[in-house]
Amino acid sequence: MIIAFVIFEINLFCPSEFFPENFVARNYLFMNIFLSLAIGLSFTLIGAFIVYSILVDNLWPFLAYKKSTIANVQSGEKVYIAGRFSPGKTVISPVTQTNCLFWRVCVTEKEERIGREDNNITKTLLEKTSKDGFSITDHSATIEVLPMSKQNLDKAINSSNWGKPFYKKSQNLIIRFSDPRILAFLNKHHIKYTHSFMNSQNLTVREYLWQAGNPVYVAGEVIEQERYKKAILPTLILHKRRLFVFAFLVFQLIFGLLFFGIGVVILGLLILSLLGY
Repeated sequence: MIIAFVIFEINLFCPSEFFPENFVARNYLFMNIFLSLAIGLSFTLIGAFIVYSILVDNLWPFLAYKKSTIANVQSGEKVYIAGRFSPGKTVISPVTQTNCLFWRVCVTEKEERIGREDNNITKTLLEKTSKDGFSITDHSATIEVLPMSKQNLDKAINSSNWGKPFYKKSQNLIIRFSDPRILAFLNKHHIKYTHSFMNSQNLTVREYLWQAGNPVYVAGEVIEQERYKKAILPTLILHKRRLFVFAFLVFQLIFGLLFFGIGVVILGLLILSLLGY
């Protein structure tokens, strides 16, 4: 409605020497201009948002951590340590009730649209990670990793590469959940798992867990506790080497720059066409 009103106003007040005299031709021209402007601005803004998010929220902070061995860390440093889970106090994973040092759980739902398979949507219904600290070791020493803050916990959930799940089960129109552990977990978190011929939720439950000896990569700040004991206050807990995560972030950055570039080109061509070039 707004576009139609603007077109009507331009038709009334714009001099005819700048635009075709035929009313239909003028409307077609203005529609092309507004569509090009909308598409160009959309691509530019989306690309700029992706680039800003990757650079400011992910890539720059990620590169700010200096790779170090545990024996060489100093209080106040932001370090990245590649190590392995050290034997210590265990926790119980929430789905399979398995003893481990660290766990994560993800529940997703796939919404299928009849006749539009390419537009199926996967929604994340639940993401949880263990809140307890643990210890890691490398060839030089062992250090404690403290529990994560709520803010960093959310960031770790959203940005970490979790690897292969320890346990994975799915429900669809043909297969339904039968493991009582899954049913108990879903009920505890008030997640519906309807299964019938006419209405069946496509759910997938994944549980990831790590035990002593499994590789882990921690980025965070070194703090000093009592009796000169050092510990790491983690910002990110990764399960893939930094190179893999860095490559993934760079790929996202290139994708954002591509969107931004397409938008700029569209806007540039529009301006040139309006100027008569």
